[in-house]
Amino acid sequence: MTFEPEHEVVDASPAWVTRRLDALAKAMLLPSPVIDSFLFAADEAFYASCIESIGLLQLAVRRIIDHLGLSCDTVSVTFTELSHPGHIERYGRDWYIEISSEYAQDPFAIGAILAHECCHILVADRGVPRFKTAIDEVHVDLAAMLSGLGALTLNGIQTTAGRHRSFGYLRAPLLHHAFAEVAVALGIDVRRATRFLRRAASRNEVRWQLVLRVRRDRLAYRVLDGHVVVECGSLGCTERLRLPTGTIATASCAACHTSREFDGRGCTVIALPVPEPMLAAENPAKPGLLAHLAMAPVGFKLLLLVVVVVFAWAIARQ
Repeated sequence: MTFEPEHEVVDASPAWVTRRLDALAKAMLLPSPVIDSFLFAADEAFYASCIESIGLLQLAVRRIIDHLGLSCDTVSVTFTELSHPGHIERYGRDWYIEISSEYAQDPFAIGAILAHECCHILVADRGVPRFKTAIDEVHVDLAAMLSGLGALTLNGIQTTAGRHRSFGYLRAPLLHHAFAEVAVALGIDVRRATRFLRRAASRNEVRWQLVLRVRRDRLAYRVLDGHVVVECGSLGCTERLRLPTGTIATASCAACHTSREFDGRGCTVIALPVPEPMLAAENPAKPGLLAHLAMAPVGFKLLLLVVVVVFAWAIARQ
C-alpha cells in the first residue's frame, strides 16, 4: 500500500471543514476515545527522539502507530532527497517511511509529516473511499484531528516573515478550526486541549476558538469499549497498559513500577454501531467575508473587537 501526494492546498470555508469532519467521523467510526488517552503526547521526549537517532525515530513512529491502533511488526524510516515532505508504504505489518532530508533536524516538521503519512494508512484501513481529488488529502488531515494526532499537525506550522509552512492540505486557520471543533465536540477542556501545542500562535488561536464555542454537535465514534490500551507515560518506559474505561482509577506499570491517576471516562460522542458509508464528498466552498474573519489571526480579531467596542461607545455618547 503506497501513497503519493497529488494535490495542492485546499481553499475552503470553516463550515465546509466542519461538514467534512462529521462525514469522515461517521465513515471511519474510530474507537470511542477516553479523556486521558485521546490526545497523543507530543511532548519533549517524543520530539527529542525524532532527531536523536534513527533507532529512536523508529520508536517514535511506533508510538504513533500504536496510538492509532494499527498493527505493526517492523518500522523502517529513512531520510532521502524527495520533492515532497514524506512518503509511506506498508506491506502487511511492515512499515516503510521516507522523509525529505530537508527536515532531518526539524523535530516539529518530522512529527507533522509522520502524523500525515500514518493517517493515510488509517483512512485506507477504515474504508474511506478515495475520490481522486484534493478532498482525499483533506480527509487525511482531518483523520489526524479525529484520532488525537492534531497537536503533531499544528506543531508543524511555522510562520516567519513572508513565509508560511504547514504539512497539511488545509491552510493553518482551517487546521486550527478542525482541531478546536474536535476538542469541543469531545468535551476536552482548554487546558488539556492545548497542553501539547508547542507554538504560541497555535495555542492562542485554539484557545480563542475554544472559548468562543459554547456548544457543538457531537461526532460519531464506536460504542465505548470496556478497556483501553495506553502508554505508561513514564519517561523512558515503552510499556503499554490495559486499563478499564468509564472511571477514574490508578494506573500501575509492572515494568517501571510507577503509578499515576488515569481518567478513563469516555468523551462525549454519538455512539454508532456501524459506520455510515461515504458515498460522495461535496466540493470545497470558497470562504466568504465572515469565514475570512473567522480565520484571521487572534491579534487581528482582538484589534477588531476593540474597534467595535470603541465605535459602539462613541455612538452611545452621542
